[in-house]
Amino acid sequence: KKGTTIEIIPINTFKTWMRYEQVAGKWEFKEQVPWCVQNAGWQYEETINGVPTRNDSVLNFFVLIADKLGELPHLLSFKRSSYYTGKKLSTHFQVCGMKKTPPAATTFKLGSTLTTVDKNSFWTFTIEKARESKKEEIAVAYDWWKQLSNSHAKIDQDEERTPF
Repeated sequence: KKGTTIEIIPINTFKTWMRYEQVAGKWEFKEQVPWCVQNAGWQYEETINGVPTRNDSVLNFFVLIADKLGELPHLLSFKRSSYYTGKKLSTHFQVCGMKKTPPAATTFKLGSTLTTVDKNSFWTFTIEKARESKKEEIAVAYDWWKQLSNSHAKIDQDEERTPF
């Protein structure tokens, strides 16, 4: 809900690109593409086969909602104006990797704020560390991490979904 916060437990992360094509002067979602070494250098805007294309880098995270441990994990995607908020969570994963601690060892407060740039207002994500996770939360997150890491299931990347 806009303007409120929820406490999340991070499980796993991956990076993708969201591609848009310009049609009749408007950007329309085309596809979501897994990030890899071969496409790491994609430009923000380019022309492909004569069609103006925009590439948004997206940081994705599987998370649990702390007070709903029995539910399936949720997928959070940070792009455009929320991308730098996602980098805070991405940095947490990197630090945990260096310290050899699970990302789920810390919970975060995920929220949103109304941002205005050049007289345009839109909602962006906010995130901040909340507390150390409980043992039960870490155990549930670890079980989900194992399932997600060993899964051949794919996320539906045929359409763009907006949480707001």
